[in-house]
Amino acid sequence: MNFNIRVIHSRFPIIIGAALIAFLLNACDKQEPQPEAPSATVLKPVDKAFLDVWGSYHHAGSRLFADAALCVDEFNQTVQALLKSPNDDTLNNAEAQLTDCFELYLPTLPLVIHKPGTQKQMDTLRERIYSTPIFPGFIDAITLYPNSGIVNDPSLELTKANLEEQHGLTDPSDISLGFEVIAFLLIGEHRYDAEISRRSYTDFIATTELSDSEELPIDEQPTNRRRRMLELEGLILKQDLTELAAIWESAATSPRLSDDADTLLRKLLESSASLLNKNGDTTPNLETHMRKLFDNVAPSSTQSLANYFGWPTTGTVEPGTANTAENPTESDHKNAETATGQLLDLIEGYLQKASNGASL
Repeated sequence: MNFNIRVIHSRFPIIIGAALIAFLLNACDKQEPQPEAPSATVLKPVDKAFLDVWGSYHHAGSRLFADAALCVDEFNQTVQALLKSPNDDTLNNAEAQLTDCFELYLPTLPLVIHKPGTQKQMDTLRERIYSTPIFPGFIDAITLYPNSGIVNDPSLELTKANLEEQHGLTDPSDISLGFEVIAFLLIGEHRYDAEISRRSYTDFIATTELSDSEELPIDEQPTNRRRRMLELEGLILKQDLTELAAIWESAATSPRLSDDADTLLRKLLESSASLLNKNGDTTPNLETHMRKLFDNVAPSSTQSLANYFGWPTTGTVEPGTANTAENPTESDHKNAETATGQLLDLIEGYLQKASNGASL
């Protein structure tokens, strides 16, 4: 009797253990339901229409950069004429030529590339080419500080390398390069205060003789340094525009995905609208130059950006050309304000369409 009880007691833990193992095995077989895998994102390639218009877009950018660089070449020639024979006419010619070049450069600002690294290179050069506001006293003498600026600092040797080094040396506001710096050298404080007289051509007459009390050598006299700085600034501007154009040419490959193409076109249109809103009233020829971007048809393409967006163009555009004043049509605008407004309406209307869900 006692034996049987011991046998039953000894088997009870075995029975319980076996049951527990069976329960755990059964639980393992009943796996928790797995969440459904998210559907894969469909990467849609660009269509043939975009590939076609991309050629026109890139070709238009090349033309705009080339026009601006050629203009700066001509500006540097007017600078040489000014330095050779300083007078009202040569100074006015240099100022007018610089204005023309700036108006040709402005339409390149909305040009964007879908490659981030390339875009960053372009942005860096653009900051050198045109930055505002500048501190006039950092460049040359001003009324309150007649001995200020790089022009009046003989401790700084005037070379291209040094002018480039001074640009943003201690602060982003330390601007020593670009269109705005050149404009101040030519016009003086009148550029920012109409009550102050324009710079006189006499500020560019070379100093060739020194008084007995003069301590600075001839090369370091303010007028001679101003002449040298103006000359160097023009050369650096041409150098930067040439490099910017080369970067643009290196990025001729179209985006491959539709989403990337939409992003690029949206940035182009937003930047174009911003540029027209900011500069349209003060730059009468801006709309005309912007139309070269939107109406241009590349030799390898069949349509312009304006065609692609469904906009009216300013006239029939032959492959490889852009609308200019040389081929006017009945649809040409009567004045810059109306033309700017019409182009802005087209751009903003298309952006509104895109914001409502339509593909660009």
